[in-house]
Amino acid sequence: MIIKQKDGTVLEMTPEEFAELGGVLGAPVKVDALAKGSSEVATVFKVGELFEVVCEFGYTSFAIGTIVRMVEGYKDSYSSNFEDVLTGKKRHLPYYTIKRHTPEVLSKANVEEGEYFVVTDTTSGHMFKIGDVIKSLNALNDDCFSAERIGNSYWWWAYILYTNVRRATAEEIAEATKLKEVKFEVGDVVESGGLFAKIFDDFDSGDEYHVGFFKNGCFSYLDESDMRHATDEEKSHLQTLIGREKDEYKIGDLVELLGGSCSGYSGRKGYIFEIDGTSGTRMHLKDNGNKPINMDTSVRPEELKLITPVEWRHDFVEKCN
Repeated sequence: MIIKQKDGTVLEMTPEEFAELGGVLGAPVKVDALAKGSSEVATVFKVGELFEVVCEFGYTSFAIGTIVRMVEGYKDSYSSNFEDVLTGKKRHLPYYTIKRHTPEVLSKANVEEGEYFVVTDTTSGHMFKIGDVIKSLNALNDDCFSAERIGNSYWWWAYILYTNVRRATAEEIAEATKLKEVKFEVGDVVESGGLFAKIFDDFDSGDEYHVGFFKNGCFSYLDESDMRHATDEEKSHLQTLIGREKDEYKIGDLVELLGGSCSGYSGRKGYIFEIDGTSGTRMHLKDNGNKPINMDTSVRPEELKLITPVEWRHDFVEKCN
């Protein structure tokens, strides 16, 4: 909060610091009273500025220590709208629950090996995701440092810019380093090094698995530390599992017709067809001889479900133009 004294001096302090100061002076002031405007308080907060939550405000508040950004919306003399810079969640907070946040400027001079940080940006193409907790390694350069990911996923390291991270809080470190039990079973779909695979067998050791990769059909062995479970979203699209874009189809793919915007195959929902061409964003379905001439046989990608990728077929020979 910003406190303006009678001589015009402007002080910035947390509610706790203000209450402590009041106790020293022998005239403690309740934060609630201060927030309601019974003391001279000048709020000069602006949209886009960063703040730190210093005390909670009922069940709708962010946790203490959360970094928030003021956003557009309802605003009055005592409160405004804020969003968590990591999750994007929005809350309406009184000004007495926050203090202005000045991010620490990280550099080679103040980052040491073994310290924990939270990823806040991905501009350097480092493979980490926003919100990941990482641990600095021994390579500290002028503009970046090497770090390893901490958490319940396979291990990797990468270089990351100092400007792409902030220091992790004690709570974030505790959560990231907490041992989490992960169980893999035969039939699970997993991801390792950007490729998706299915577990076919495990071993007595319990930490190594026999897997088959969707993209190339190759079989291999993976240690549990080198893989993670695929998400429900990833598993819902066969294209993702074989390394394509979510709605990417190729000539020769066998697909199921989910809807019927194409008049040529009206009423054929659930039938299996072969893609024999594309036109813009639409897929042409192969004529099986049961439709009238000059009827439309093209559909949108969202009306199809990939059943067998052309890469898996041994009976398909691409036509030469």
